[in-house]
Amino acid sequence: MVIEAAEVLFFKKLCVMKKLYYLFSFFVCVQFSAAQTYTVPGAQVQPAWVFPLWFEDGSGAKDTLYFCYDSTAKSVLPYDTILGEVQTIIDTSEFTVYYGCSFNFSTFLIRQSYVTDSNSLGESVCVWHAYLPLKIKWDRNLFYIDSLPYPDQGPAPRAKGGFYFDIPMICIDPGIDCFGTILMTDTIISASCYATDSIVLGGNGFSTFWFGITAWDGMEWLLGVIEGAETQNDWQVYPTLISSSFHIKNNGPPVSSYCVYDLWGRMVKRGEINTFDKVTVETQDWSSGLFLLVISNQHRESSFKLLKP
Repeated sequence: MVIEAAEVLFFKKLCVMKKLYYLFSFFVCVQFSAAQTYTVPGAQVQPAWVFPLWFEDGSGAKDTLYFCYDSTAKSVLPYDTILGEVQTIIDTSEFTVYYGCSFNFSTFLIRQSYVTDSNSLGESVCVWHAYLPLKIKWDRNLFYIDSLPYPDQGPAPRAKGGFYFDIPMICIDPGIDCFGTILMTDTIISASCYATDSIVLGGNGFSTFWFGITAWDGMEWLLGVIEGAETQNDWQVYPTLISSSFHIKNNGPPVSSYCVYDLWGRMVKRGEINTFDKVTVETQDWSSGLFLLVISNQHRESSFKLLKP
């Protein structure tokens, strides 16, 4: 009886191990299939990283742009035709999306692929013969690809995207409160204007667009934002959930300096705080989102997370 019981237990464990094996195999297959590879039409050599942007206008017409990185790409003219950065003649009767927002009316040449070797990737985008609303889609899995020139920050992506638009356009999805740059990411960071894999724009006309890719720098934001006051070293910041202003109190010597950065790493405010003094930073004209406040003196430095809903 003891032997039979042991055999039953052995086979039960074996079945569990098989289930775990098949489950793990399935997970690996799903992860592998998610990282789909895309190619640039007409490229003699495919770039290391290809990021398609799929556009569809209000009439149902579609077009595609290719945004690419390759360490061998040229950073200046002429275009990298070997990597697919070629010019084509625009059909002015059809919906078309193109880079550079200008073409020669004598030749009607446009470019629908962009290849760079720079760590800071970006280019202007324009549309021709389009109807609203305009939908833009992308494959979010491409932000995790190791061929990007950015460090591995798993489980966060290596990169994030940004899509910029201007008046007279409005954002329908993710929401009409979004204006300017929409963060493109599938990693929730409590930002009010982000999109996982698509954007829909409307309004009374079209603006020039700008699309760019930068390294993901939001790991710290995953920890959330502390509401109320926060104290580090000699400084107190309140509130960290801001509306029209926040305060910085310097509780000791010496004189301190502060800088505020947005999610793109751009400085939006800087100043000094005298010893045992308090400053008020006005934020009425700031857009909604997350910000990083860095305060320092000759001895130490501290950072605070700020959220403007």
